[in-house]
Amino acid sequence: MITRLLLIITALFPVGIAGGFLLYVSVLSLLTAITVMIALVATLVLGYWAGSNSLGDHSPASKMQHLSVINSPGDAYRS
Repeated sequence: MITRLLLIITALFPVGIAGGFLLYVSVLSLLTAITVMIALVATLVLGYWAGSNSLGDHSPASKMQHLSVINSPGDAYRS
């Protein structure tokens, strides 16, 4: 019997905390903050997705094939 009572009190504890929080914080402002956070995360995910699925071949290996070595001014006078 005492175990059941302790389980009920333990289950009601998070509900009481949430209820007490909602007494001081407006539900509308809480939903607004959650919506803004979801939008920020969605922007980050969509930006990452768009950057990883670009049409051009921008891998570092393809850029290295088109590089040319330019001699420094000191190397040009040694010949």
